[in-house]
Amino acid sequence: MKPDVPKWLSVRQPYAWLIGVGIKPVENRSWYTHYRGQLFIQATLAFARTPLEKIEKDHKVQIDRSALHRGGIVAVADLTDIVTAHRSKWFEGPFGWVFENPRLLPFVPMPGAQGIRDVPEEVLERIKHGDRKR
Repeated sequence: MKPDVPKWLSVRQPYAWLIGVGIKPVENRSWYTHYRGQLFIQATLAFARTPLEKIEKDHKVQIDRSALHRGGIVAVADLTDIVTAHRSKWFEGPFGWVFENPRLLPFVPMPGAQGIRDVPEEVLERIKHGDRKR
């Protein structure tokens, strides 16, 4: 990772959307990172293993199925902390990535990957201009 280059993280839907709309303030991961700062959220092609209906029932939320874009950048938030305990009903651990200032973005297609990655310059330009082309 290059310093001062915007970063991104792949998250399965509906969790990517739930982070973007501010319903899910913590993302569960099995690994820790020292990175803190703005993090673009890339929605993977795969949906969460848990059925949408179960997520809605267990967490008392309503998921906008029409907003569950996959295979691209859908949101941005500030990664402010990594915790091993959190009061959020979304925390399962072992590490909770705590997000603040989330917001949805116009969908920009981009392949996913594991880990935190640098956002390619051409993707940043498409995000900046709301360009949905591949």
